[in-house]
Amino acid sequence: MTVIGKCFLFLLVFMFSSWAYAGQMETLLVPPKGPVQAGQQVTFYLLFTNLSGEPMNISLPDKLTCRISADGREQILFAVPVDGKTLLPGNGFLKTNYSLELPKNASGYINLTIQEFDTGPAVFMAKSGPDIPPLVTAGTAEQASGEKDLVDKRLEADRVNVLRAYTLMPHKPNYILLASNNSSGYNPEPFREQYNDSTIELDDTEAKFQISIKMPLAIGLFEDKMDIFAAYTNRSFWQVYNDDLSSPFRETNHEPEAWFQLRNDWEFYGIKNSVNSFGFVHQSNGRGGVLSRSWNRLYASFLFNYKNLAFGIKPWYRIQEDTDDDDNPDITDFMGHCEVTGAYKWKDHTFSLMLRNNIESGFEKGTVQGTWSFPLWNYPYLKGYVQWFNGYGESLIDYDQHSNSIGIGFALSDFL
Repeated sequence: MTVIGKCFLFLLVFMFSSWAYAGQMETLLVPPKGPVQAGQQVTFYLLFTNLSGEPMNISLPDKLTCRISADGREQILFAVPVDGKTLLPGNGFLKTNYSLELPKNASGYINLTIQEFDTGPAVFMAKSGPDIPPLVTAGTAEQASGEKDLVDKRLEADRVNVLRAYTLMPHKPNYILLASNNSSGYNPEPFREQYNDSTIELDDTEAKFQISIKMPLAIGLFEDKMDIFAAYTNRSFWQVYNDDLSSPFRETNHEPEAWFQLRNDWEFYGIKNSVNSFGFVHQSNGRGGVLSRSWNRLYASFLFNYKNLAFGIKPWYRIQEDTDDDDNPDITDFMGHCEVTGAYKWKDHTFSLMLRNNIESGFEKGTVQGTWSFPLWNYPYLKGYVQWFNGYGESLIDYDQHSNSIGIGFALSDFL
């Protein structure tokens, strides 16, 4: 891993792990959901968490002193409690709602702080005019956006969540494949060389999972047209059924990245260009010796959508490394310089297709990946998930090895 990659990875880990606890009680300020109407009553709440095993009574003031600021203007307002619960159970939490009337001249991104509790600020969005309801909740937001394209709905959900404190949002699909079989087999030679053990054998069936989260660094820049995000993606390959090797992790790929994205409303024959992004990504397997793999890229991403269909084009440029430090100088021969991904949603089913390096390699070293996520009865928190991969670069350790794998498991989040 290069020095710039190590520094970038450390920065991302630090940002994602920044959470502090103080004393026996923690207080979180949660802002109103979604855009709210200026001049109307809005509701926010305080979430108290008891870190001890003993119940405690909270002394709640009759009103909260609230400071709101937007566009350099500050105002002091007072919020009154909606409910009067004060008993906080041991190792439990208590949610207390407060209401205040938002000034008619409040618009844009509103920074809210309260004087009585040390919670830090919360941010929400207010709009003036009669074009939106006084308060958009999760249920009414879904109804209000029923006629919008799925990509627009996903972007709206991100816009709501990005305003909440301590928010981590899904970036790429999050899933686990309980069993994924590679009919091409996995190459044990790098592991034999690294550990000087000619008896190492790898199973063709293993578990695979991906965890991908993002967080906002800055939002609403340049008249609410640009946002800046950072993300981390972990993709792991686990030889869980290989008892001869004590079920080791065969490979783990770390992928921190940062980018700025520009929202767009360009449309041609019903096809809308929703978002354009430009960023930097580092990817490595965090290993040394003959097992070390890494590369750094600058990329652009262009997202289009038409009703229930979304597709993106993602070209990239590999940042060259010194010859002595480059563990995989030919990686672009197998990974190419561009990736095209499409996703289609039918009812509660989502189908996706990814193509990479097919035309560029003359269809010799290309990659095709297809996925299908489907509902599990009426269970809202998980979906069934099937993934098929054929080509090169399923993992960094196998970037120059052909894989033909299919797996089944569960998905926590998908493209749409």
